[in-house]
Amino acid sequence: VLNGHVHAYERILPVYEGCRTPCGPTYLNLGNGGNREGAYLPWLFPKPFYSAFRASTFGPAILTIQNATHAFYNHTRVGCQNTNKTENHENLDGADCSTINYDGTDNSHNASVGTDITWIVRPTNRL
Repeated sequence: VLNGHVHAYERILPVYEGCRTPCGPTYLNLGNGGNREGAYLPWLFPKPFYSAFRASTFGPAILTIQNATHAFYNHTRVGCQNTNKTENHENLDGADCSTINYDGTDNSHNASVGTDITWIVRPTNRL
């Protein structure tokens, strides 16, 4: 499931009716587009069991469908929000940035990780 709105990035493990299951959908929240409000902070803590990767960062994603059961996914950070940077609070040094909240913290769990690369696999019994 591709989703947007919250200005941050999160990949959610397959869930169905509140439980992790390989038969559930993988949710990808790509909240980059149209953002001028800054990245979403703070995150729910502790990190929920269903959250595979989350960061208050911005960047493109590529989803490559390989076949009926496999897709290769890559989200790459190109920028972060930072209250100490430019007027728009954007740090475009994607190789070395993390989102800094007004209290000086970033609790997004993957704040210092620049890419989220994974295979999304659909169980064959769902075909």
